[in-house]
Amino acid sequence: RLVLDPGIGFAKDAAQSLACLRATRSLSGVCSPAGPDGGYGTGMPFGGFAVLVGASRKSFIGKVIGEPDASSIRRAWGTAAACTAAVEQGAHLVRVHDVREMKDAVAIADAIYPKP
Repeated sequence: RLVLDPGIGFAKDAAQSLACLRATRSLSGVCSPAGPDGGYGTGMPFGGFAVLVGASRKSFIGKVIGEPDASSIRRAWGTAAACTAAVEQGAHLVRVHDVREMKDAVAIADAIYPKP
């Protein structure tokens, strides 16, 4: 299966990464939800692929909060905020370092922003 990834942090400065995160809906809005068989690709543009956002502990988070150390707990909090924004923007998947903590953050985001 293929997944669309806007490439947050790759060859992008902080402003460009934030713009990608804000524009996730432009990808997720053209991606269909899982079909009855659980698969994607129900005739939507881009083949209805799932959208993945990988913002975990990226440098744009450090730039925004003034934290150069990627292993800092402050970057984890920033990741939780980015994951919540990604869910609100319709992302289907998030790639993270702190799985247990971000699973909880995404569960709350899913409850606040349920997918139709």
